[in-house]
Amino acid sequence: MGEESMRILVFSHKPEVRESIINAIGRRPAADLSRVEITDCPPIVVSVRRKDDRWLATWSQADAVLVHPLDPLTAAETVADVLRARRVPVVNG
Repeated sequence: MGEESMRILVFSHKPEVRESIINAIGRRPAADLSRVEITDCPPIVVSVRRKDDRWLATWSQADAVLVHPLDPLTAAETVADVLRARRVPVVNG
């Protein structure tokens, strides 16, 4: 049976830090784990509790930010915009 690949999120606003983390982890961090897929990261939407914390999502280079309390229409529109921009296929269901 084939191994299922795994994904992890490497977070840093500095590309050189991300690269050093990726190089340190490698493609198989342990023999009992399957291969790690680090590239092709899915879109990221960060949700924050306060408007004043939007800077954190901006700093993290997230694709979008949602602020609590969530407005369902705005939240859905924001995520739809991110998916359209990234051309991520939508699965019906």
